[in-house]
Amino acid sequence: MPTVHATIIARGGGSTFHRKNTCRVLGTPIIAYAIQTCQQAGFIDHVFVWSEDEEIRSIARSLGAHALERPHSMVHYYSGFATQEEWAAQRGRQIEVIAGGPGDVNVAFNCNNFLLRPETLAAMHCQAREDEAVGGVIAVAAVEPGLCLKTRDGSLFPFWNDLSVPRAEHPPLYRRTGVAVTFRERFRNGRMALAPFVVSREEAFDLQHAEELPLAEFYLRKRLGLLDSDRPAAGEGC
Repeated sequence: MPTVHATIIARGGGSTFHRKNTCRVLGTPIIAYAIQTCQQAGFIDHVFVWSEDEEIRSIARSLGAHALERPHSMVHYYSGFATQEEWAAQRGRQIEVIAGGPGDVNVAFNCNNFLLRPETLAAMHCQAREDEAVGGVIAVAAVEPGLCLKTRDGSLFPFWNDLSVPRAEHPPLYRRTGVAVTFRERFRNGRMALAPFVVSREEAFDLQHAEELPLAEFYLRKRLGLLDSDRPAAGEGC
């Protein structure tokens, strides 16, 4: 049977939201939601959390995940300069010791996307397994047309903002999340493309700022059927 590894990269500080991964939403640290989603998906053999922060690693270990040491030199806000390839090699050496080698199937899980459901992750794996023409799948959310890019001279370039075309005829547009399921052997054989797996905007929620905590809490309460219950303060325990 192919081995499946999930890797969650979690910084202790945060470039937009300090200590985000240890912040509690409905009493649970944000990093814990990401770990539990991977564990409950039903197809992942090992969950690894790569962090320079001991509190995050401690949370990972308490939940049965493997805590990987991340050097400060590989964290950008500590003036890190290592490449993605060096990051992967550093993680790989630790994973080799723990699991005996790299996974045949790898799940990259961005902790910002902690609202993704375990059953959605399992469905992504099924689609990736069946579509052998691609290297894997990545979760995406549909976005509205009317997108523009701001150019260097300050003007707007209509990336997709053709007012002459009826909205019903616009091509589908998507925003990528940080969650993907990939097959190592396919990548080695040159199948690098990732197929889209469309998820709801709620599951594609990407927490970046403390001001977004009430929305994250609302989505979680909606999922758990708690919208009519007493509500504690958003971000309690941060």
